[in-house]
Amino acid sequence: GKVDMATLKNALAWCKENASYSTTYDEIAAQFGAHGKQEKSLFEQNTIYRWWATDDAYVKITFTLGDGGTELWNITQYNGVD
Repeated sequence: GKVDMATLKNALAWCKENASYSTTYDEIAAQFGAHGKQEKSLFEQNTIYRWWATDDAYVKITFTLGDGGTELWNITQYNGVD
């Protein structure tokens, strides 16, 4: 979802320090203070969520479906967040 630049930077910093393959979507969404916008993934077992401050400043996080249907952190991509 849309967040301000300070939130985007702080959440990305948290992700870089704390995200592991057992980090859930809910834990990461809490850092952004908003749900991410779901984007289409090429792989059925993956879900991609996007948080952004502007069109050029965003964080995309790919989650893999874990046991019991929990979405677990897998890959982080970002742009325009220094």
